[in-house]
Amino acid sequence: MFQRPIKPNGDITGYRILVTHSGPPIVCKEYHLQNVNISSNKTCPEVLVSPTDLNQKIMELNVTDLLPSITFTVNILAYTVEGPGIAFTTAVMTNVAGI
Repeated sequence: MFQRPIKPNGDITGYRILVTHSGPPIVCKEYHLQNVNISSNKTCPEVLVSPTDLNQKIMELNVTDLLPSITFTVNILAYTVEGPGIAFTTAVMTNVAGI
């Protein structure tokens, strides 16, 4: 779950969420939440695109198929027509069941 920036630097056209674990094994999941098509380099082999109402104050993304008891790094970037903003980075750990 994450919140829209309080003072965005323009109209937000999308979000990029990157979930990684340096391994072993290496895990990389990339998600794009967008109203319009944004272009960015694909960091991961598979990029999932999800149409979303970007005007919501709070957004939620469920990431599935993660390994149990592993710490993952999550990077969230908001995009405007000018490009990406500053990434918000946090670390999260899955529980024993991988949730």
